[in-house]
Amino acid sequence: MLRELKGGAMHHQARQRKLRRRFVRGLIIVCVLIVSLGIVGGLIYTWMMGKRNPVTSSTVSVAPKKAQTTAPKHDENAPVGVAIEAMSPPMKAGANASISVKTKPKSACSITVTYKDGQKSTDAGLVPKNADEFGVVMWTWTVEVGRPVGSWPVEVTCAYKDKSGYGKEALVIIPA
Repeated sequence: MLRELKGGAMHHQARQRKLRRRFVRGLIIVCVLIVSLGIVGGLIYTWMMGKRNPVTSSTVSVAPKKAQTTAPKHDENAPVGVAIEAMSPPMKAGANASISVKTKPKSACSITVTYKDGQKSTDAGLVPKNADEFGVVMWTWTVEVGRPVGSWPVEVTCAYKDKSGYGKEALVIIPA
């Protein structure tokens, strides 16, 4: 009855719709305000931090260090040492082996690989070489097919003037 006095059921439904629209509009406005305040607050915070701890950016380009191009000085009277720097891991016959040696710069070096019963390797890669200005000398050779399984000596001898040095490492051949 009260509804009828105030304009009926239609008027009540229209009023409810109007209230729902106002509520949704108010909710949207509150959300937009909260997001806006968050953005403004973030910008102010960033600006304040920049004032407190200014970021200095520079475009200084650092040139890479150049490799040492001059040979290091070495004592002419120092003894000749031979240090095996690297040797190939165990391998099968027919594979390539390599060794790297550090010695006195400009030394004349030779290498021998001796197998069972004193058989020496005849591979073309095992030729005498001179160490470079930094004292490094390397060899790479092919382990001949048919060489026996086992551990075999690789001997390097280096000489400079009237002094010489010797180094030895093992070449390990595994079954194929």
